[in-house]
Amino acid sequence: MAKKKVNVEVHLRNREPVERMIKRFLNKVKKEKIVEELRNREFYEPPSVIRARRKARRRKVIAKLQRERESLDKISNK
Repeated sequence: MAKKKVNVEVHLRNREPVERMIKRFLNKVKKEKIVEELRNREFYEPPSVIRARRKARRRKVIAKLQRERESLDKISNK
């Protein structure tokens, strides 16, 4: 996984409240997943644990998609 450098900058726009600028900054940070990355890197996680977590996430997403597909099939078959 390549590490990318992220530089989040927010400049105050003309007649913009500071609160709105802070909100834009927080949205950019959330979009770049900076805080999430920091939390993940706080403690060492062995590769086996990372793979297991990703595999569990895949299973969960696939199960959700199957449930949605089944519900759509039921609706279309009526």
